[in-house]
Amino acid sequence: MTFYSKRLLPSIGVRLLIIILFICPISSAFGQESIELFQLYGQFSPNVEFEEGTGQSDVNEFGVRFRRPFKIGEKSYLVPGIFMEQLDSRLSSEHSKNTFVYTISPRIGLQTKHSEKWSGSYLLIPRISSDLSGFDSDDLQLGGLFLLNYTKSSNKKYQVGAYYNTELFGPVILPLFGFYYISENKKFEADVLAPVAMDINYELSTKVKVGISFWAKGSTFNLHDYGEDEGSYYLEKRSADLFSYVDYSFSKGWAMQVMLGQSFSRIYEVYAGGDKVDLAIGPIKVDDDRMLLNIDLKDSILLKFKLIYRISLTKT
Repeated sequence: MTFYSKRLLPSIGVRLLIIILFICPISSAFGQESIELFQLYGQFSPNVEFEEGTGQSDVNEFGVRFRRPFKIGEKSYLVPGIFMEQLDSRLSSEHSKNTFVYTISPRIGLQTKHSEKWSGSYLLIPRISSDLSGFDSDDLQLGGLFLLNYTKSSNKKYQVGAYYNTELFGPVILPLFGFYYISENKKFEADVLAPVAMDINYELSTKVKVGISFWAKGSTFNLHDYGEDEGSYYLEKRSADLFSYVDYSFSKGWAMQVMLGQSFSRIYEVYAGGDKVDLAIGPIKVDDDRMLLNIDLKDSILLKFKLIYRISLTKT
């Protein structure tokens, strides 16, 4: 097997855009008129080159998210849901075939109003994250998230919280800060959860919106096989993706998004199973002396399609 020394770390400013985070979008039910209940998506990036050497690989993602809020009492919503995703790419220019990895993640959330101005969102996130060619305890991860929401006015609120997960390289803790704003005429909307996500859109008509979105997402996957090698490995995958998009509502509640974007600081890194860090606080890993086993893929253009179903919270 070939071993590669680790490439130089990007600046902290860039790393803040590529946080190890993998959560279903969650924001307070209070102060917003609707949420996404269902999302089906596919993302495609063909003929991506490796950082060194020769060879190319397609990088594809397919996923489905579902969540359903149920009102429990006057001040709370229970929000069960599930997230499933498939990723595939060659992990090395020496491999002849793509490696497929999967996420299966049921989750349960609670959104509750603590006072006139303050509410909270709390999410438990267990998941299976592996190539599913076998099964052991390393396939299982457990995470959680909380957000406290301050409603400044009917169209503006602020958020502060944190995310935790038991990634395969070790525990990760991520502070979160956000805000939500919608204009008085309901045409301009901004939803930001830094340093992870951003969506800014403008309504051109009752059926069409245009916008930009940003996702800094990542995860680790247990690999029971790495190419022809059987043993204990894991894949650390993360990317910061910036998109422009058109959102078309073709039926009541249903919309299609067509998105064109660019990845930044994409990472598909493979490590030995026991190669860990002590702690990750956001983008900063403590005592990270892991040995990288492959060569990363370059950044590339992204094409993404989403099928979305939204519901009005006033009807749940």
